[in-house]
Amino acid sequence: MSEILGLWNTSWPKQGGDFPEHIKEQKKGLFKVSKKVLNYLANGCKIIAQRTLQVSVHDNKIIGYPDLRCDNLFVWSSEYAFYVGQGFIEVDPSLFENMQANDFKIPKLVFSDLENVNKLLLKSGFPKLTSIPPCP
Repeated sequence: MSEILGLWNTSWPKQGGDFPEHIKEQKKGLFKVSKKVLNYLANGCKIIAQRTLQVSVHDNKIIGYPDLRCDNLFVWSSEYAFYVGQGFIEVDPSLFENMQANDFKIPKLVFSDLENVNKLLLKSGFPKLTSIPPCP
């Protein structure tokens, strides 16, 4: 993976890119997603979190606290997981393939996974992790 999924300036002003206009224009429920995918996204290893609340661009309702989660190859934001779960966007096909390869269970991370995650974090302006985060 070459970038963090869902790293947008709505929650990550220093590191994030512009929020995709097509998401603002989409209707809820356009894309269907399975509970296995939602559980996978929700149970990723939490690696970075903020204390500010994030809100939906559609109705200004509170989504929760922004965080970044990972598995053995990918890093995604809680905002990305929210918009996938609401059906505004499809899950990234490469991430989905990795979910399938992991049997829809977040794998226990090893040191080489930490190196993969750190490459993505450093590329996006975050500090690198010094230890493997505990995963659910």
